[in-house]
Amino acid sequence: MKHGKTHRLTGITGMLLLSAALLTPSGAGAQFAATIERDQENNLQVSWSDPSPNDGYAVFTSPDLTTGWHYAGDVDQWPSATNSWPVTTPDSSAFFKVQKTDRGHLISAEYLNSQSAWQVNLALLLLGVSGISADYPVDVFKLTYETFDARGQSTIASGAVCIPNGPATAPLASYQHGTVYLRSDAPSNSDADEQFLGVVFASLGYIVTMPDYLGLGPESPALHPYLHARSEAVAAVDLLRAATEFLDSGSPSPNGQLFLCGYSQGGHATLALQRELELNHAAEFPVTASAPMSGPHDLSGTMREQILSDEPYSSPGYIAYLLFGYNTVYHLFDSPSEVLRPPYDTTLPPLFDGEHTEAEINAAMPADPKQIFTPEYLADFTANSNNPFRLALRANDTYRWAPGAPTQLSHCAADTTVPATNSIVALAEMQARGATQVTLIDPAPTADHAEGAVPSFLAARDWFETFR
Repeated sequence: MKHGKTHRLTGITGMLLLSAALLTPSGAGAQFAATIERDQENNLQVSWSDPSPNDGYAVFTSPDLTTGWHYAGDVDQWPSATNSWPVTTPDSSAFFKVQKTDRGHLISAEYLNSQSAWQVNLALLLLGVSGISADYPVDVFKLTYETFDARGQSTIASGAVCIPNGPATAPLASYQHGTVYLRSDAPSNSDADEQFLGVVFASLGYIVTMPDYLGLGPESPALHPYLHARSEAVAAVDLLRAATEFLDSGSPSPNGQLFLCGYSQGGHATLALQRELELNHAAEFPVTASAPMSGPHDLSGTMREQILSDEPYSSPGYIAYLLFGYNTVYHLFDSPSEVLRPPYDTTLPPLFDGEHTEAEINAAMPADPKQIFTPEYLADFTANSNNPFRLALRANDTYRWAPGAPTQLSHCAADTTVPATNSIVALAEMQARGATQVTLIDPAPTADHAEGAVPSFLAARDWFETFR
């Protein structure tokens, strides 16, 4: 940097005052060195070296050490594997720190249950699901692992891994679950419905990882950042790492293939995960095939229009979930009263504590979900392209890139909860960007959102089998 001024520090958790900046190298185990440089334009370059590198570094800034630490970069880019970060600050007295997260480090593994192939087949029969038959008994474990939260801070997350008992090797499959409001509905809970889908795939000979996501599962008490693409993807990547560590000395061992799938929110999370893997972890976890199903990929277009529609919405709680979840990431407001009209500014927030059901939350919402907003905020959301909520929606669209791995989008034409336009827009944009292995199927044209789940999973299973 021109006319730069450099300071060097070493340490793990110590804090040293240097000129007008404080840098705290704090990390998971190993000491690492950091430097701060300032150029003539008053730009800061924070750089560091680490003898035990990871890809969970983040730089935070605080104006006075009393108002809390905040990202020094883009909230949807950090943490990263780079070892430097440019920071522009108008306040020369700002303080900085570097934090390291040991991403994917396995903290604990807990046996949950086992199901025989006969039990899986009986459950499928009782559910009326035909055309699929279990081949292997399955053991289910809950994994707890280290990751980072939606604001870049180190945290703990959980997920399930379903392991077929029999084959010596097996492909990995990462299953991203759909929308849940109760922490007890996350896949690492033994009685969670979502866990059964992982058990079914495992009984077919896949090692299945199932992230709970942040804010769900007992180890993550904060509000779930609903449909936040970056944290969905990171939680899934780091569970794959934890599962790989857990499987290292056991059987079956991963055979090098990796399949991705998920429905509804899980479809959104699957496409976010695929993007994260292809752009940042291609050598570590090459994707064999991906099946994002009925996902709200076009949040800033199709789903925003759904919010603004005058038509009643079957799942109005999704809108409040989005708003409160994004507020934890992007700080859209200080008080709900800034954006929500009475009584919703006081009645809705307590419902998003992980202890209330979807039915309870939907019952507290108007059928037309936009009616929760104040007239002033609704007008701004409608007309202002720089409205913070609109910007957050755009930041979490999942399709502005070109997948390299075979990708089968699926969506039912009659879906009124998550309209098929989401996948139509995604397909067109990806193909325009040069993607040649992305397709879109409709497994059940007359099915609405819930009814389309089973046909979509069966179609994904059949397609995955063509790669094995």
